[in-house]
Amino acid sequence: MAQFNCQEHSLVGNPFKSCMNFNKCHGLHGHLNNSAEDDNSEFMELTRLIWTGIGTVGSVITICSMLTAIFLYIVYPCLRNFRFKIHLQLFFALLLESIAQLILSYLLLSKSDQITLNSVENQTILQTLSHKKQIISTSNTKSTYAVIQNTMIIIWELSQTCVFTWTFIEGIHIHELIVVSVFQSSVNMYPLMLAAWIVPIFITVLWLGTWLHVNKIDESWSIYTQHSTYWISNSFRLILLSMNMAFLINVIRVLVRRLQTNDAPEIQKLRKAVKAAVLLMPLLGITNFIVLLPEPNNSLGFFFVSGIRRVLPTWQGFTISMIYYFMNKDVQRCIQMSIRKFKSKHQLKYPCFTMHFLPTSTIPTTNSV
Repeated sequence: MAQFNCQEHSLVGNPFKSCMNFNKCHGLHGHLNNSAEDDNSEFMELTRLIWTGIGTVGSVITICSMLTAIFLYIVYPCLRNFRFKIHLQLFFALLLESIAQLILSYLLLSKSDQITLNSVENQTILQTLSHKKQIISTSNTKSTYAVIQNTMIIIWELSQTCVFTWTFIEGIHIHELIVVSVFQSSVNMYPLMLAAWIVPIFITVLWLGTWLHVNKIDESWSIYTQHSTYWISNSFRLILLSMNMAFLINVIRVLVRRLQTNDAPEIQKLRKAVKAAVLLMPLLGITNFIVLLPEPNNSLGFFFVSGIRRVLPTWQGFTISMIYYFMNKDVQRCIQMSIRKFKSKHQLKYPCFTMHFLPTSTIPTTNSV
């Protein structure tokens, strides 16, 4: 019986091909374990591809909604107040995150197409070992692909941290409007807004410096979220989310106390408090607690948790833009006033544009919050 010399990682002198002796390398039991691991890895890869496709749709919709919101902010001067300035910075962070997520999704989907192509090429390389140029070319292609993918991972991690910091700024602003301003002077928000862009860069550089001590830029970073160095970024995000959760609880407490002074029924008061909490959770990034959950080892848990972790961030920007921008009365009022001026200028009389407009004096000024 022919014997094969199995080297490290069960390779037969070739980095592209697994061991061909199914029973002699590690025995029949080892082969069965390897088959189970292969099936599990295929399931995990298929799960990632499914949720990546759904997340890609969310990224495209989020990018379109963010660009539309930024365009409306630039076009309408009546929206340039302090509250919308904070929203705008959050939109920029969400836009950067969605673009990076979209590119990473494309790289992941294209990588799945390259697996079959590489397996066919590797069969030829194994049979014709004299073609060393093909091996070098394949290795260089993989290194270039890894560098591009890892660069986008760095940008994506930076944008994610920026989103967390800007949701924290939103939490400070809401807490200052509802709770703090009643008892003491207003907080100076501009230093916090400046720090919201600088601190994420520092955190990302700190994480990247420690991560590059154990991995190179041209190697695969498929397990970087499972490494202990990733807690540099995760712990910072967890602190911000915890503080936002404290802000949310305090805001709801104040709202409930104010609702108790009204004569409305208790069910209506509870409904208003729950509605305020649900509406504030996306803006404060509370839903991102789920993103920080580790991926379970069992198949069913991995399927759902990995789906939430990949889909939730991609749709977060669209949800925030709809609730706090496109459905905002100030934004709708400015758009209606623009339509009214357009109709007046061009003398258009369309029945579908018969809307009740408020006086010009009610449009928010740049000093309003």
